[in-house]
Amino acid sequence: MNIISSLLSKYPADQVTPQDFIDKLTIGNPGWQSAYLAVLLTVIFGLLVYIIPIYLTEKDHQGPYPLYMHTFYCAADFMGIWVFLDTWSKNGHVVLFLLLAIGEAIWVLMEIYCLQRALTYEKDINWKPGTSFKTRLRDVIFQVLIFYVSLNLLRFELHDSTIWKFWIFTQILITTVPGLSLEKQGTS
Repeated sequence: MNIISSLLSKYPADQVTPQDFIDKLTIGNPGWQSAYLAVLLTVIFGLLVYIIPIYLTEKDHQGPYPLYMHTFYCAADFMGIWVFLDTWSKNGHVVLFLLLAIGEAIWVLMEIYCLQRALTYEKDINWKPGTSFKTRLRDVIFQVLIFYVSLNLLRFELHDSTIWKFWIFTQILITTVPGLSLEKQGTS
């Protein structure tokens, strides 16, 4: 129980501000090395979260994520672009925020690729056989828009301008749902 209590005690109860990131990541401030290590590991694992599903989709013609996970992450990553660009422009053009926005743009492109593959390879899984491409595309766009609006409302309700708390939630989803989907597909 001490481990759980220790982890929960470090979770921010209040708003995490861009200045908190700037202070933590300024070279020379206490703990900057571990903060940069955390950022580096996050980027590496974030890329693996996309590279592995792309590989599996190309290999098996069925990805490890259900369609709603792709539309959810496309919307979330698109939201991240605007959050980090806004933070970059309002906080002294700190390069980290611009790099995070660029990283989010790369992840959006990877999600668009995954969505295109889902529209092609998984059309009979996600839609009735014979559903037109136009209808499938409309459904995907509609899901992305619903998630984008919903996630921004959630971010607003969490008072999470930097989306730090939000990304903890998304990481829980990205690490559990693929395993459940692979188990259901019988490929785990």
